[in-house]
Amino acid sequence: MVLLTRNWQRKRDVFHALLASGLLILLLGEFSLVQHFIFADLNNLLGHIYKAWGVSLVFWAVYAEAMTEPYKRLRQSEQQLTASEAQTKTLLQENRILLDNAFVGIFFVKDRRFIRVNRGAELLFGYAPVK
Repeated sequence: MVLLTRNWQRKRDVFHALLASGLLILLLGEFSLVQHFIFADLNNLLGHIYKAWGVSLVFWAVYAEAMTEPYKRLRQSEQQLTASEAQTKTLLQENRILLDNAFVGIFFVKDRRFIRVNRGAELLFGYAPVK
């Protein structure tokens, strides 16, 4: 219970608040059930009501967390993907600038075919720049 309270104070999320509340109400229900002397007295009724209420809060906390957690992870991964795509575009642009401004001829060959050549390679073989 102390750990749940600490986590709730640190994160301030609904999951920890519902879970701590549900467990506290369950504890109150258990205490009320221990205090009854007759099968049909008020403590017995309150104990069962508290237990049903506490179980429903714990269930709601777990259910809500299970439903929202995948979407949180999806949003985080989409943000990371967007950031990495931007970084990749920047690095690719820097790579193109470095290769195009190199003083030596650089050839990219695949299956004995030129995939890409820089300006130095074009000048080396006397070709006009290709746009």
